Amino acid sequence: MAAKIRRDDEVIVLTGKDKGKRGKVKNVLSSGKVIVEGINLVKKHQKPVPALNQPGGIVEKEAAIQVSNVAIFNAATGKADRVGFRFEDGKKVRFFKSNSGNYQVIWSSTMAKLHDYYKDEVVKKLMTEFNYNSVMQVPRVEKITLNMGVGEAIADKKLLDNAAADLAAISGQKPLITKARKSVAGFKSVRAIRSAVK
Repeated sequence: MAAKIRRDDEVIVLTGKDKGKRGKVKNVLSSGKVIVEGINLVKKHQKPVPALNQPGGIVEKEAAIQVSNVAIFNAATGKADRVGFRFEDGKKVRFFKSNSGNYQVIWSSTMAKLHDYYKDEVVKKLMTEFNYNSVMQVPRVEKITLNMGVGEAIADKKLLDNAAADLAAISGQKPLITKARKSVAGFKSVRAIRSAVK
């Protein structure tokens, strides 16, 4: 099922201590929760990490909220709203349900997937360039893999998220963020760090 609430949506809290407050969605978690800017703030005791130049202390940060406890905010009506999906011109669009007659499109999936682009565009160009008579002569693509090394972005989660968003814009698909294993000097333990985006 497609996500009705996505990153960068403006949402309003329906229940709890922050009821009525609005904020932008920073992250949508797979556990059915969202992290909203400035909402559900908690204090966390954080150890210093000298390798990443992070000081220790008590840090205030946003905790996750159940996605059922927030609703998308409709600026036209000034209220919480529900989201619907429909297809227009072969594209899936997300819209506010309260404006069903004169609805406002929130999001539209316009980016073609790489495999579709290969079938529709690249195959035709290969046939003309190499004078193939049949589509069967064109090499088949089973899998397209894009790798992106992020280097110093491991120190800043925002940079890694921006790199993942750029890769999603290029490929038209949600990227998979993998973790590399790095041994910590002086210990026999292994620490996982986010190091690459696929």
